[in-house]
Amino acid sequence: MEKIIKKIKEKYDLPYGLLFLLPRGYEASFGISKISDALLFQDKTRVSVVGTISNIRIKPMTKISNIYANITDETGMMMINWISSNSKAEYKADAIRDEYLGKMCQVTGEISSFSSSGSRFVYLSKPSLSEINLNDISGSKMKAMPIYPLKSGVKKYEIEKMIKFFLSTENIKSSFPFEYEKNNNLPPLKESLEIIHGLKEVDSSLLPDFLSENTIWHKRIQLEMIWETLIQMKNEKVSEVSPVINFDKKSLIELEDKLPFDLTLSQKKALGVIFKTLSSGSFEKILLQGDVGSGKTLVSVFSSKIVLDSEFNQVAIIAPSTVLAKQLYEEYNHLLGKNYNVFLAAGKIKVSEKKKIQKSLDSDKPTVIIGTTAVNSFSFPRLGLLIIDEEQKMGVKAKNKLLLDREVVPYQILMSATPIPRSLAQSIFGNVKIAKIESKPSGRLPVKTKIIKNEESLKKLFSFIKSESEKGRKTLFVAPSIASDEMASIEKVIDLCHGILGENFPIGIIHGEMTEKKIEEEIASFKNSEKQILIATSMVEAGFSVPDMSVVVIVSPDRFGLSQLHQIRGRGGRSAGLQAYCALLPLNDGFKLSDDALHRLEFFSREYDGFVLSNEDMKLRGTGELIGISQSGTGKLDFVSNINDVIALQQFL
Repeated sequence: MEKIIKKIKEKYDLPYGLLFLLPRGYEASFGISKISDALLFQDKTRVSVVGTISNIRIKPMTKISNIYANITDETGMMMINWISSNSKAEYKADAIRDEYLGKMCQVTGEISSFSSSGSRFVYLSKPSLSEINLNDISGSKMKAMPIYPLKSGVKKYEIEKMIKFFLSTENIKSSFPFEYEKNNNLPPLKESLEIIHGLKEVDSSLLPDFLSENTIWHKRIQLEMIWETLIQMKNEKVSEVSPVINFDKKSLIELEDKLPFDLTLSQKKALGVIFKTLSSGSFEKILLQGDVGSGKTLVSVFSSKIVLDSEFNQVAIIAPSTVLAKQLYEEYNHLLGKNYNVFLAAGKIKVSEKKKIQKSLDSDKPTVIIGTTAVNSFSFPRLGLLIIDEEQKMGVKAKNKLLLDREVVPYQILMSATPIPRSLAQSIFGNVKIAKIESKPSGRLPVKTKIIKNEESLKKLFSFIKSESEKGRKTLFVAPSIASDEMASIEKVIDLCHGILGENFPIGIIHGEMTEKKIEEEIASFKNSEKQILIATSMVEAGFSVPDMSVVVIVSPDRFGLSQLHQIRGRGGRSAGLQAYCALLPLNDGFKLSDDALHRLEFFSREYDGFVLSNEDMKLRGTGELIGISQSGTGKLDFVSNINDVIALQQFL
């Protein structure tokens, strides 16, 4: 058991404990069939049977092995079939023997059959097993059949074994407010865990609620996780100490005088929020949100300056790509380079350059390091501020590494036009402050957006692209894949463009499998108009700016989130007065979209505010975990749908 527990701890990020390795879903049938009845069902019918497991054996074939077992009840016998690689078949068969041989089990699988001597031979394929006690089966009651999120090297039976062990041996304690549990008729935590893990019977009529994870027991588990999150967020906020950074207005005025324009009122308001936070001495994360081109980088430069003039005179800036890091470096170096040490740490960094950077950090000189996650490899003895640009593109570990194991924790600014749901949720519930730049850049027009729904619209799109090319304007295609066998691939887009515009039409291509040098060459040829069309993956969604690009075509837009779509759309129309257009192109037979995808894309076509889109993304995807390292949306923990509970629980803190 210790080996299983250790393996699962290594494979999963479980900030709430091992018992919260929750099912990702349930088998779509609680009802039990007698084996004699199940033998009559049509192929691909999903059924559950209960019986004793026997006769586990292996039949090796050329590349795979079949593992067979029998299940027997009072009405007959049925064969169960697993498929395994030859190298793992013995291990898998032994595991099934150890866990289930001779035991009464519930088996859920898919009816399959083959003909032999004119007879139909029926067996269960794709099976899942769960040990069961016949005394647990009473009338319409049945145990749920969880489906767990398996990772490499982890078996379903190992998770089940661990869960059973903990629930039978551990004293399940909870700090959840008893008064709230009682007043809202919530079940106890242990009972809820037993039921959602399929260890305690429920009425089979609850199948629809289980499949949608909409039961009172799921709600109790979710509220437990939210409660633990709120406690940890409160503790983090109270315990962390940051430097008190005061600032001289005179030095900021000198910096503003260097600009060829005035800061907008919205930028000044965002700076007011940041300056107040930096002078608090209490650790805060600040979400600096503003649409593409609204001036977030300039706000970050002013924020960096007051830190560089303080005792904690070091600033680290991390971007998700070398291209974006270089753009940030150029702007910082231009505005601050004469008075402060500004270094770039991106791409291949020479050993001599690394030593030079570390030497500056070890000295008393005010220093800014700008780069990719390579910035995390340096030692910052007096780090006052950590800035993450395009925070939605980076993982929690990469964003937080420089915050860890410090007596005095640097403040953190997260910059994004479209923050991830996790950051938005943290801002709602107390651990992240929002500094929002609401004004748009002077002269920038909203990018008109349209869904391509038929062949006629596609022809009009390419006619328009050709017309824009003749005016010296450019078009960007963004595809989600480089795999040649996919309809949404770069190769298919190239074929489409050549088929309509002609084989000789100049087209550039960039994707992640190309060398950095080749990518830079292709971008340069696009910018200097040697090529009027560029086809790329989503690598261009941040830090890619071509002022005379008027058309953006997003291929298979249903495969992108709302925030990502907004980032890609924002590549177009980046010069004052230029009207840009975004086409959403489902590149498949019939331009088909599911109802959900169509609804989402129609909303995107109407909405141009990145903050509003991010909030909608949060509602659609969930908030993710606010502690731990999982920042993607998940139905297991959703602060949004439980907003009233969250507000009520905060009163008990």
